[in-house]
Amino acid sequence: MGWRGVLRSGWTPAAVVVAGAVAVLHAYGVPPLRSALFGLHLAGAVALPGLLLWRMLRGRPGPIGLDVAAGVVLGSAVETLAYLVARWAGAPRAFLLWAAVVIAASVVVPGLRRSWRGQGPPSAGDAAPVWWSWTVAAFAGLPVVWGASGFYRAHGLEWPGNAAPYVDMPYILAVAGEVRHHVPPGSPVVAGAPLDYHWFAFADVAATGWATGIELETLLHRLWPLPLTAAFAVLLAFTARKLTGPWWTGPAALAVTCLVAAPNPVGWTAHLLPSGAVLDGTIWVSPSQTFGTAVFSLVVFLLAEVLRTGERVRTGTWVALALLLVTVAGAKATYLPLLLAGLAVVIVTRRATWAWRRGPWPRVRAEARRPAWAAAALTAGCLAGAQAVLYGKATGLLTLEPLAAVQAAIDQAGLGPGTRAPGLTWAMAAALPASWAMIWMGAAGALLRKEPRRDPACRLLLGVGGAGACATLLLSHVAAGQFYFIQAARPCLALAAVWGFAAVIPARLSALQRAVLVAAGLAGALSTQVIAAAGGSAAPATGDGAARLVALSYLALGCALVAGAAGVAAAGRRFPALRGVTLPAVFVLAAGSGLPAAWHERALLAFEMWPMRGSAQIPDGAVRAARWLRGHSRPGDVVATNIPCTPRSAACRSRTFWLSAYSERRVLVEGWGYTTLGNLEARRLRVGLDTVPFWDRRRLADNAAAFLTPSPATIGRLRDAYGVRWLFVNDLSATRAAPALGRHAVPRFRSGHCAVYEIPAGTQGDDMSDLVARIPRG
Repeated sequence: MGWRGVLRSGWTPAAVVVAGAVAVLHAYGVPPLRSALFGLHLAGAVALPGLLLWRMLRGRPGPIGLDVAAGVVLGSAVETLAYLVARWAGAPRAFLLWAAVVIAASVVVPGLRRSWRGQGPPSAGDAAPVWWSWTVAAFAGLPVVWGASGFYRAHGLEWPGNAAPYVDMPYILAVAGEVRHHVPPGSPVVAGAPLDYHWFAFADVAATGWATGIELETLLHRLWPLPLTAAFAVLLAFTARKLTGPWWTGPAALAVTCLVAAPNPVGWTAHLLPSGAVLDGTIWVSPSQTFGTAVFSLVVFLLAEVLRTGERVRTGTWVALALLLVTVAGAKATYLPLLLAGLAVVIVTRRATWAWRRGPWPRVRAEARRPAWAAAALTAGCLAGAQAVLYGKATGLLTLEPLAAVQAAIDQAGLGPGTRAPGLTWAMAAALPASWAMIWMGAAGALLRKEPRRDPACRLLLGVGGAGACATLLLSHVAAGQFYFIQAARPCLALAAVWGFAAVIPARLSALQRAVLVAAGLAGALSTQVIAAAGGSAAPATGDGAARLVALSYLALGCALVAGAAGVAAAGRRFPALRGVTLPAVFVLAAGSGLPAAWHERALLAFEMWPMRGSAQIPDGAVRAARWLRGHSRPGDVVATNIPCTPRSAACRSRTFWLSAYSERRVLVEGWGYTTLGNLEARRLRVGLDTVPFWDRRRLADNAAAFLTPSPATIGRLRDAYGVRWLFVNDLSATRAAPALGRHAVPRFRSGHCAVYEIPAGTQGDDMSDLVARIPRG
């Protein structure tokens, strides 16, 4: 391959994206050598063995881009499962053996050596166009752009750059630290409480931390999400091409997934109707969603292949699917219920589809029933196992409440409690599903054409997408977690929309037809902006005024889209050259109305959401003191702290997690807002997670007494009744530690406003003030 061939291959855009990511990461605190170390682990212990295993199980190589992306995802899944076993056995780094075994088997076993050989030179029709590779690479690099523009700036890797993180980030770091030292894990923020949570993503982060020695904060805030989001972009593009045929459908599916949001013709807020986000700030604030999205994208790719294959499916394919389903079951709780619903749609509609085929059309082979039933049984088994082993009481947090999503959308719109009104609720309830129908209207094209409608893969996508929309609209979660259902279903809806669009568009387009489609998209975007500008940017003062404005805005947008569709149809009748793009132009017109909202929700998110002003502040010295504690204590040690309350405030805050995050130790009681019991208590009392009271008043009182009135009795109770060995003091806390604390616990370290004390093994009543001089200082 000469230089021209290299420049025209897919390796060049991939190299550009990697080089750009390394440069951006270097600018935000990650030295190139550290990025190289992470890349070495990714390549040698994840991507390469994952690629080899992928080819072994499938029995054949595919396009190199597909195989590399699948290798990253499958390798991450197997790495996670291997780490769980290794960590449980007490040898955390032993998980690396899986990669060594796979690579060794591919070299030693003669029948497996072919997994090193690629597909060979592709034919003319199978070679990915240069523009396709660059476009997909651009989408793969979007997380770096959004990260640098917002998240990276607000979340430094050193104090004070990390002093005001988004409220979820310390909790995420705390869970990763817990899984780094304990499998099965418990709650790191309330010692002894269960961790009913999807924590497999954090197991993968912990495994990477053990292998590379890179801080978990650097992995979570910079490195770990990037290869997964890139693999997702590549897999989505290849899935679209596999299902529909044309190459352009891959970038189109990525565009619908990432650049189109629920239309917002209301001018007073940039965020009105949530529609799920994939490649934006969620990448960092929800690692479970990031991990689940990547793994589920490979599940969809494999299932589309299985459902289309017929009765005979390779055993290796089922093994790969089982590994991925087990991983996604613990990665994110929303995916398997949606997948089971999609498979149910495939099974239920099979007979109707086959009976309908018996008309005047040529008879074709009946759709195989066993693959769908087998996949459904495997999914149901994984779902049942996850509910029993991982989620426990957390399943009770999701209840049937049809208007909860609408009320959550109203709360996010920035309206005060006094502006609520029944009319506003019903206006938003009508606008929410209508706006989703607009951006994914192209899926209707899949129902208008026989081939997509008969394809079980298409019905799977529609089933997953429909289930995601229905679950979001009908269910309620104390933390608005029902919106993760539509976020999980969004890539499937995008694939279905692009598939329907490809089904109705002519194979070859003239320059005039392309111009009409571009104009239709711009017209949809312009309509939304004009209506929003006409309504004004001031929020209504009353609920009735807000209801009226919402109803009129969406009604005006609907009329504009209907008028545009009628104009396109009239032009198609008038000009024969436009007849082939009449229906596609309508789809593009509707989707284009969501482009302005996507700009606000995606691009402007970087400047509007970060930094999170008003979030919990981490004081000077806290990170250094917590990491000293990590280095001088055992993983099983329990820490008590005087920071269950906000610094300089008398009001307790239930979402403080930074001590467990940086110390990687369980805290007797630090923050309880994200625990299962805390969530259940918030639902029972109908209060927010920030203000929910702690359910164990005795523990809270014993914890406070050790700091407010230190004595052999109060400190000894923490040691004997709760197993506490360390005390962590924050001088800025509302629960101020009494000066006498140093007489009953050994001062061990001080940095800034924070100090660490060790509880003696026995009753200690002697004065230990002479030890203060020996306190190490940061």
